[in-house]
Amino acid sequence: MIPEILKVKKHKEKRAKSYMLECQEGRDLARTKYENNKKEIEDFKVFRREEKIRLFQKIQNTPVGLKAVDKMNREVALLKDKELNLIEQGEQLRQELKQAQETLEEAKAAYHKAYLEVQKYEELKKEVEQEEKLEVEYKEELEQEPEPKHNSSFFAF
Repeated sequence: MIPEILKVKKHKEKRAKSYMLECQEGRDLARTKYENNKKEIEDFKVFRREEKIRLFQKIQNTPVGLKAVDKMNREVALLKDKELNLIEQGEQLRQELKQAQETLEEAKAAYHKAYLEVQKYEELKKEVEQEEKLEVEYKEELEQEPEPKHNSSFFAF
């Protein structure tokens, strides 16, 4: 009975470990996406500042109409909108990373529990095997002991 239970426990441990590794990969991927997004935001902020300066310099020394100023303001606003979208995306990725980390922690706990169960049943199996071995040895010793001789006159009536 114990070997069958142990087999089931080992199978559960194997599945728990596999799931934990999948969760680690998912968390690592989420972290990479989040880090890439942070870098993209920083790079875009630099680009946006430079582009804003370039646009202002472009119209600064030339006579321009109201349409050109409006166009430049729209371009600057579009750049700001893109930056805000990247920041919003970053927040979403941060939440996904947080969720992936929580899922990983749960998977680690489940694996640890499964691992402990396997250890417990392996120890129990060893104990049972040791008891069985001792029982066999005891029976062998009993078989090897000479049987006591009965005095037939003792039982005579």
